[in-house]
Amino acid sequence: MKKIFTLLALSFMILTANAQQFIVWNGGKGTVQSQPFDSLTFTLPENTFNLTAGDPNLVSANSMRGYMIVESNLNLDVNVASEEGICWSKKNHDPNFGDSKISVGRYKTGTFIFTIPNLDKNTKYYYRPYILLNGKAWYGEVKSFTTLADELPEYVDLGLSVKWATRNIGAKDPEGYGYYYAWGEVTPKDNYEWSTYKWCKGSKNSLTKYCVSDTCGYNGFTDNKTTLDPEDDAATVNLGSPWRMPTQKEIDELVKGCTWTWKEQNGVLGYLVVSKVNGNSIFLPAAGYVYGHRSVYNINGDYWSSSVYTSKSYNAFRLFSYDAEYYLSNNIRYFGFPIRPVRP
Repeated sequence: MKKIFTLLALSFMILTANAQQFIVWNGGKGTVQSQPFDSLTFTLPENTFNLTAGDPNLVSANSMRGYMIVESNLNLDVNVASEEGICWSKKNHDPNFGDSKISVGRYKTGTFIFTIPNLDKNTKYYYRPYILLNGKAWYGEVKSFTTLADELPEYVDLGLSVKWATRNIGAKDPEGYGYYYAWGEVTPKDNYEWSTYKWCKGSKNSLTKYCVSDTCGYNGFTDNKTTLDPEDDAATVNLGSPWRMPTQKEIDELVKGCTWTWKEQNGVLGYLVVSKVNGNSIFLPAAGYVYGHRSVYNINGDYWSSSVYTSKSYNAFRLFSYDAEYYLSNNIRYFGFPIRPVRP
């Protein structure tokens, strides 16, 4: 049986899913013919693909978020092993497939968002996009970025059991929103939902860590962990010990031990939180939250605690504030909230 394929400006041979067939293109249309063979190889011109890495959208002390664009007139409708993504290195100025890499999937044209995790702070990295087809690699132009030194925030003694930072993780000033984290994750990301959440198998009732109820755990899993381990605490990982996320009790203490005034500070809405003990204060911007790909800003202030909501382990405690309301609440763990860290 014959099949017709169209491919512009290319001439090469490529394996089909049927090991007894091959395709020969010569500039225009080609016909699949059945012939026995032991093996086949193919080559493509170097300009077959246009690979572009965009400048970083977000750089932190230990991660970088960016995008890549894949353009080509190549249309593969056969079973070819393929992969595309980003490779990077802090030593190799021309990073390749043998260095660190993240795949964004099989070959496909379009724009793809990626996050490079687990980087060293205050370090220059080189990165570029790649495509692999049956072991042959194509690369885009090399670009570079430098991770932040992540200067530690100042902190304020409010006369409570812990001292509170003056700004959110990732923010440069008290009014800055900073980064958004799913509960128990330590790097920002592009999509916040159960399918991308680290501590589950795709749904709220398939938790794999920090689960008190077997009805919420994957295959009945429980570990009775109610507070984040240091390696899962975004404040500890990004700022270092003794910084950490506040517990449920410490947020409740902040709510009850301070006077809260909704105001605009340097053009940003939020709460001025003034200690009832010593008059010291912090400002908590209404930084909102992220769910899915959608961001909601300047409406309310949501801040994660480090404590599981034990009645429903797929939730965790948070500080909620909005206009005339501010109280300890809970929320689904995959949401992206900012974090205001604390320390002794």
